[in-house]
Amino acid sequence: MTGPYPHYVVRNGRGYWVPTKKMKAMGFSCVACGPDGIEARRIALEQEREYQRQRRSKEASSRYRSGTIGWGFDQFRQSEEWKRKPAPTREEWERGWQYIEPTFADFPPKAVTFKVIDRWYHGLLQAKGVDTGWRAVKTWRSVWSVLAVLRLCDASKDPSKGIRRIQPTSRTERWTDDEVTRLIDRAEELGMLALACILSIAWDTVFSPGDVRTLKRKELFQIGDDWVIDRGRLKTGERILGALSDRSRRLLENYLRSLGRPLAGEEIIFRTRGSQPSPKGGRPRDPSPYTKNTLAKDFRILRTDVFGPDEKRKLLDLRRSGTIEAIVGDATAEQVGVTLGNSFGTSKKIQVTYTPNQLETVKKVAEARKRGRAALTSAKHQVRPLTFDWESEMGDDCPE
Repeated sequence: MTGPYPHYVVRNGRGYWVPTKKMKAMGFSCVACGPDGIEARRIALEQEREYQRQRRSKEASSRYRSGTIGWGFDQFRQSEEWKRKPAPTREEWERGWQYIEPTFADFPPKAVTFKVIDRWYHGLLQAKGVDTGWRAVKTWRSVWSVLAVLRLCDASKDPSKGIRRIQPTSRTERWTDDEVTRLIDRAEELGMLALACILSIAWDTVFSPGDVRTLKRKELFQIGDDWVIDRGRLKTGERILGALSDRSRRLLENYLRSLGRPLAGEEIIFRTRGSQPSPKGGRPRDPSPYTKNTLAKDFRILRTDVFGPDEKRKLLDLRRSGTIEAIVGDATAEQVGVTLGNSFGTSKKIQVTYTPNQLETVKKVAEARKRGRAALTSAKHQVRPLTFDWESEMGDDCPE
């Protein structure tokens, strides 16, 4: 169970606080809390608070010697500035740090030369590929700037500045409206109602998967006859507005009804299906808000079911696909920027300032997408082999 009672599960009407392997390594063990109810949850909450206290205490003491790169990064992670960063940004830093730490964490910044970091970067290229190398150097440069603020190094003498990173290939994969409809319909058939909603809403609004996944009940509104999502972007905090199609409205209402209870305003809407123990054993898992990994896992299961194991397009490609539809349908850069909640259009802030009703802009983009969708599926956008009438007249004797 999540929310105020993490790691709390109910089995046969009784509550248990169940620690993870990592928590068990810290000395915690499963606690039987008694019959599920207020008292059982109070006991679970006390256990959770003690774990969090010990975890924070452990994190507060750095594993590294004072003045080293690892020590400096630890100091930053304990700062209020780090806490203010959006969760996706912190995740990006941590993903890059895992490649920095083994090589550099125990050394002072001034001990790192261009020769050393050049060897490290090209080693990553060979072992992990261009994407990892690019991300690792990006994180290194961010960490170096933090170390400079801590006066552990000179900001202008970052040895990585001598590296010209190889740029990762941009993704170009695109979903069509028919393909998205097949995914949504199949998700419904499989009982993956939350995933069906996420797909439909992401397609309607061009929101990122993370922004749909973390949608809260209080962020649903009705404006006139329109059902609207009004929220801040998970990554940037930028306010975004999205209008739902009739399909999304139907799916969302059916899903919310299936939960069996009204959600509180702060509750995250979309949850996993949960699971029961297999014949070989295991513990039951209550439905819980989707994480980045659990959503990706469920989407892979659905994608394979619909399109087979060779299909590699991702959930995040929906956002690009919808944007392409809008541009082909003659939506302006400013209108698309308003819808995406980013700086797609250089004059987006001016556009928002002088647009009295942002919903109207979002709806204009939706209409532009319909025009673009029709154009993309028309004959003039179809790719086919180039043939000539006179070739057929030559028979099969035409040389290769």
